[in-house]
Amino acid sequence: MDRTYDDRTARPAMGRRGAAHAAVAVAALLGGAALYLLVPEFGMWVRQAGNLLRSAEVQGLRMLLHRSGPLEPFVAMALAAYVAVVPGLPFAPLAHAVIGRLGAPAGLLALVAGATAGATVAFSLSAALTRPFVRRLPGMPAPGSIRALPWLALLIRLLPWFGQAWVSYLTGALPLRFRDHLWTATVGATGAVVLALLR
Repeated sequence: MDRTYDDRTARPAMGRRGAAHAAVAVAALLGGAALYLLVPEFGMWVRQAGNLLRSAEVQGLRMLLHRSGPLEPFVAMALAAYVAVVPGLPFAPLAHAVIGRLGAPAGLLALVAGATAGATVAFSLSAALTRPFVRRLPGMPAPGSIRALPWLALLIRLLPWFGQAWVSYLTGALPLRFRDHLWTATVGATGAVVLALLR
């Protein structure tokens, strides 16, 4: 039988989880905003990367990675995280650019690590903002009580019609446990890279 929220037991635990989600999201957003505002080169890089990702310019993304020098794997991770946080950005051009520059093993690792980190920021932000309200809905089940929910989240991540960012924001509002988010986001990012390369 599915468990539902109870005011006497569920709210304190959700308060701790909510604080953890908020801490992850706020730290990432404040860190990114500080770099964007205080380091002009970083701000220019973010704008250039956003333009290249929106226009799906694989060659331009490869040049951006090439100019990063020894930081190329970390730049690839940052770009993958960027796509996983900002809705509407295509993942396939970045996957082709990164794999073309770094090769299959290193490129796949950088893409999956970056996409999982970005998905975690999006998930945590959504959970911190929406779960305090969603949990008060009548009959709302507690996190972990719907056993099929992680598999449903993974299936949606693997479908080409849904962006990774939108799925993270959606699942952040649902009663999906953080550890279930981590493994579904990791497997989903791996599948997204493979599907992107097969197109």
